[in-house]
Formats: sequence, C-alpha cells, structure tokens
Amino acid sequence: MKSKIKSGLKIYLFIIIFLLVVCFCYSLYLSNTSKDISLIAKIGIGGSTFLVLGLAYGNAIHKKGLLIGLLVALIHVLLFKAIIYLSIGSFDFNFLLLAIYTILGGIGGLLGVNIKKIF
Repeated sequence: MKSKIKSGLKIYLFIIIFLLVVCFCYSLYLSNTSKDISLIAKIGIGGSTFLVLGLAYGNAIHKKGLLIGLLVALIHVLLFKAIIYLSIGSFDFNFLLLAIYTILGGIGGLLGVNIKKIF
C-alpha cells in the first residue's frame, strides 16, 4: 500500500512541475502579447499535458494502458472544468477539446505501459 501512495505522489509531483513549466511559458506569452491564445496553442499545451499525464499513470500502473489513460484524462478534464466553474462561475465546454485531450491521454497510457517503469 505504501508503494502505491509513493507512486501516486511521484506522479502528481512530476505533473505539477510539468504544469508549472507550461503555465510559465503560457503566462510569458500572454504578458508579451495582448491577445488570447489560439485553439491550436490550447491543443498543443493541453494535449502535451494530458499525454504526459496518461504516460505517467500508464507507467505507474503498468496494466491496461489505453483504458487507464482514457479514464484519467476524462476525470481530470471534468475536474478542471468543475474547478473553473466553481471559481469563475461560467461553464464553457468544448467537445472537440475533450475528445482530443482524452485520446491523447489514452495514447500516453499506451506509451507509459510500453516503457520501462519509472514511477
């Protein structure tokens, strides 16, 4: 049981560091330009994040990578949307982004199962 908790903490620590780097680059872009980010950039930033998230979970569990990646991505997208709704009060839901993020999470889960165990 302790190894599962340690593995989960390692995953979230890795993802938090990755997200901090991505958010720093995004905020640097927004501070230097006065326009909002395009849909392509949202797909690139969010897609890479969900790919790494699926990869980390698939690598930690090392079974059923596609299913784990899809479920983890779907749960995290819905969690992010719920947190944004509770903090801002607006609910903007884009099914195209949901599908892309979920598929990339599944691909990350497949890749995570097939590489040597890191977490």
